[in-house]
Amino acid sequence: VWYPATDVYQTEDGFVVRMELSGVRRDDLQIVMQGNLLEVRGLRRSGLPPGRKRFHNLEIAMGPFLRQLKVPTEFAQGEAKASYNDGILEIKLGGKMKRKGGVVRIELVGGGE
Repeated sequence: VWYPATDVYQTEDGFVVRMELSGVRRDDLQIVMQGNLLEVRGLRRSGLPPGRKRFHNLEIAMGPFLRQLKVPTEFAQGEAKASYNDGILEIKLGGKMKRKGGVVRIELVGGGE
């Protein structure tokens, strides 16, 4: 399991999480909010060709990843939007109260990849 670089910050009207996920397919991402715990999990598949290799340097993490972040309650129960563009996952939380907890899957909107 590896841990993608993540920026977390608060704005005047919300809470933002940005993750660097280059090489991860959007179909391999899952974003879930459970209470005030945001969970992002996924998979970066190996792009290495089959066959024997002699490695000189390996720095790019492959395989499954999981990041869990605690979100302030006032944002955890508000609107949730997620987009994935150019290898950056951006999740915006906040606004009016939309839910009362439980497990909520956050769908990706727009963008490519």
